[in-house]
Amino acid sequence: MISNSFTVKALAAVQCFYTQIATATQISASSLQQDNTGALPPDTLDEFDDSVAALPEEDDLESIEGLADEQERPETYFPDEEKYAVGVDDHSCTYSIERSIIGPYDYKRIIGSGEPFEDSKFNPNTGEQIHWSDFPRVDRNNLKSHATKYLSGFMSPKEKDENASLFGEKIDPYDIHQGNVGDCYFLACAAAIAEYPERLKKIFLIDELNEEGIVPFKVFIKGRPEVITTDDKIPHYKSGNLYAKPSRDGAWWVPLLEKMYAKVNVNYESIGWGWMSESMQILTGAPSKLFTSGKLSTNALWDIIDEADD
Repeated sequence: MISNSFTVKALAAVQCFYTQIATATQISASSLQQDNTGALPPDTLDEFDDSVAALPEEDDLESIEGLADEQERPETYFPDEEKYAVGVDDHSCTYSIERSIIGPYDYKRIIGSGEPFEDSKFNPNTGEQIHWSDFPRVDRNNLKSHATKYLSGFMSPKEKDENASLFGEKIDPYDIHQGNVGDCYFLACAAAIAEYPERLKKIFLIDELNEEGIVPFKVFIKGRPEVITTDDKIPHYKSGNLYAKPSRDGAWWVPLLEKMYAKVNVNYESIGWGWMSESMQILTGAPSKLFTSGKLSTNALWDIIDEADD
């Protein structure tokens, strides 16, 4: 099954790290540690087992996708959205929930309109897209310096490279180039899905970049299919992206996917360290399973990988 292969790539990438075998995704073990705030103080890392995530082999991804199609949300998400209007400065623990209730922008109307799009729901062109000064992280993933010192601005793919495209010549796991936020757990899942280009394309509701600069995604929030829209402006420092980089053949799907994930989780700072299991669920809608590597022998872990790859 497709889901089994996702299992192999995500699990193998982590296990190879521990056995000193090079992998394309190069996942950091520390990125898999998390407490209920989304991060773990660095001096307590050794107290936790290393957990890795995988999709259970008995789940058929195609049947899950069919179920999701039956549960599509209506065009109008909420009849009284003014009641739930979210201002960019309304920082609170319910910020992302309220933003989700409002729903996405009407990307079908915007594309082809000739009107430049700016995502007013995601702190457009400000450092707050990266870091909230009133709710800062207190661990090594604090990105205050990025927001206040290193951020040079926001640029679209076409502003950076007139030949930029969404998927490049072809979608490839080697399109992944991590930047300066600790979201390797998320990028590992993206690389696993990229093994199956048609499955990755289902996350994007467009096939190519548009001049309006809007990017719609279909993902799963708490198991529910959602359309998430962002603009295509990516934070950059001097001549390069602060975070995920475009691929060597000019594909920008990775930085844009990362921006969507940051929006879902409030900002870029919030996605430093996390769970592969949660990321895979958001990207595919499929259930996931955790294996605690610290409680299993190397042979037992490789047996899991081998069985999932059958």
